[in-house]
Amino acid sequence: MSVDRRDQLVKAVHASDWHTIDALGWHAFFADLAAFWPRKLTSDHALAYARVLGGHDPVMVTAALAALAETGQAEYRPGPAQLAAAIARTGTGAKTNATPKVGRPDQHPITLGRVRDLLGDGHQICGCVGPRQFNQNAGGVMRCAKCHGIEQGQADNALEQLDEEAA
Repeated sequence: MSVDRRDQLVKAVHASDWHTIDALGWHAFFADLAAFWPRKLTSDHALAYARVLGGHDPVMVTAALAALAETGQAEYRPGPAQLAAAIARTGTGAKTNATPKVGRPDQHPITLGRVRDLLGDGHQICGCVGPRQFNQNAGGVMRCAKCHGIEQGQADNALEQLDEEAA
């Protein structure tokens, strides 16, 4: 458990700095936490999740959240302690069977939905010319190492999926 990463996340959540939250790989977790259950996720509640879970791998925490939701073990949004207990039960932190690996994570429908959300929030698409290095965050979003823009192909696929859903 990394105290430094937890402190960075706590500061970012406290400041509502979604760019840093995304860069740390936690955007997917907070988006799922807000979307899976009907009541609004307040900033105080988000801060509690950051304090308790911020030192863990965000992919592992998001998988534990999905597993609790899919198995019906959480009728309401699970609290930070319930999620920490679910992570502890997995031992090594390996993903549970409730969240199977599906193809390319950067092209998963949930990831493409996150890309659409980021584009809607004003995040830019990479416009760099020539060979580029892209890094994939914990939520599956591909970002240019130089300009931090979203990878063009992923952005195109996300918007194309939106067009297909509208048709």
